[in-house]
Amino acid sequence: MTTITWTVEVDADPDTTGEFVIGSSLLGGSDVLSADERWVDVGPVVRQISIRRGRRDESRFYSTGVCTVELENVTEDFDTDNPYGHYVMGPEKLLHPGTGLRTIATVGGGGSSTTFAGILDKPKVVEDEFFPVAIFSCVDWMAALGTTDVPDLGFVQGAGESSSARANWLLDLADVPTAQRNVAASGRNVLGTTGGEKVRVGLERVAAGEGGRFYVDRTGDVTLTWHDAEYGKTADLLFTNIGTSFTEYAAIETSPGVEGVINTATVHRVAPRLRNEETGQFVDSAVIPDVGAVDSGSVALYGARPVAVETVLESDSDAESLANYLAVRRSVPTSRVTKLRLPPLEQLSVGDAEFVLLLDIGSAVAVRRRTLTGRDQTWLAIVEGIEIDARPTRTDVTLMTAPADTASVFGSAGWFIIGTSLLGGADVLAPF
Repeated sequence: MTTITWTVEVDADPDTTGEFVIGSSLLGGSDVLSADERWVDVGPVVRQISIRRGRRDESRFYSTGVCTVELENVTEDFDTDNPYGHYVMGPEKLLHPGTGLRTIATVGGGGSSTTFAGILDKPKVVEDEFFPVAIFSCVDWMAALGTTDVPDLGFVQGAGESSSARANWLLDLADVPTAQRNVAASGRNVLGTTGGEKVRVGLERVAAGEGGRFYVDRTGDVTLTWHDAEYGKTADLLFTNIGTSFTEYAAIETSPGVEGVINTATVHRVAPRLRNEETGQFVDSAVIPDVGAVDSGSVALYGARPVAVETVLESDSDAESLANYLAVRRSVPTSRVTKLRLPPLEQLSVGDAEFVLLLDIGSAVAVRRRTLTGRDQTWLAIVEGIEIDARPTRTDVTLMTAPADTASVFGSAGWFIIGTSLLGGADVLAPF
C-alpha cells in the first residue's frame, strides 16, 4: 500500500528573498546573507484537505481555484486572536487573509508535488468541546485577477500589439511576479483597449482569441497557452479498467456524442473606443464586424449547435481561422469521457500515484474501457478540472475532462479513434 503524506506550509515572509543573519558565519561570526526561511510547515496537525481547480463543464473559462485546509486546534495555536500562538510573529499575525499557503503531497517517502498554491482567504475556528479545529479557505491568483481593475486609460493602449504583450501588460497591472507567469501566447495582434474592465476579463479575451487556455496551475503560476501549443500531445497516463498493467480507475462518466456537437461559431471582437477630437469625449469606433463559420454538413444532420466567443483579435484572417476552428473541431458526434474517478491513491503504485499528482489542467490522458460485450474503446482527453480530497489515510482524486481538439484546421488531419470503426472495429483516422 502506497503512503501519501500531506504537508501544509504558510508563507512567513513573502516580501524578501534573503536576509542578513547576524553573527552566524562560521568564519568568526561576521554577518552573512543567507536564504530566507520563507515557508513554514504548520506541523503534523492536518486533518483534511479539499482542492477544487479548473472547470466542470464545457465552458471556456476556469473558476477560481479553492483549497480548504482543516487543522487540529486542541492547543489553540491557530486561534487568530491568540497572542501566544505559534503563528503570530511580532506585531503581525502570520495566519491572516492574504497569507500565502501551499499544500504538498509526498508519495511513499519519495517525490513531492505541490498540489495547490494560493493565499488565505477566510480563516475560521470551530470551537468543539471534544475536538476543536481551525479551517482555512484559500484561493489562487484567479480571485485577485477577477477583482483587479484595468484603469480607464484615457487613450487607446496597445492597438496592434501581440497577444502575449497584452497578457503581460495585464499581469503587470495585477502585480503578478514574473516568476509566477507562464505566458505562451502565439503573438497574434490584438485590438487596443481603453480600460474599464477586470484584468481577468482581459486575459480571458486574449486566451479566447488564441483558442487556448488561461488558468492558474498547481504551483500557483498564472498560465496562458495558445491553440497550436496543444498539438501533438501524447497521454501522460493511460487509465484503464482492463487488468493491472496500467493505471486503474474506479469509474468514468461519458456523454453521448450528439450532446457535444458544435458546428456553428460566432467570434465577437471588442471594438476600441476613440477620442472625439472636437468634444474630447470617447465614442465607439467603427463597428468591427463579427466573424462566423458553419460546418454545413454537420448542421444538415444534427441541426445548428452554436458557440460564441468574445476576443480581442485585430486581424480578420485570425478571427476567421478561429471561427472555422470552433465550428469544425467538434462537429462530428462521438461519445466522450467527462469525469474520471480514481481509486484512493493509496491503492495505486508509488509511480502511478506520483504521476496522478503531477497532472494539471491541460494534461493529456488516455482512457481505455472494455465494455460488457467485450468491445474496447479508447479516448484521448484533456484534463479540465481537478478535485482532490485528502485525509491522513485516504486521498481521492477526480478528473474532469474534455475531448482533445483536432489540429485539422491548422494543418493536421485529426487522430486515431481506436476500435470505433463501423467496419468491424478497426482503427480509423477521423476528424473530431
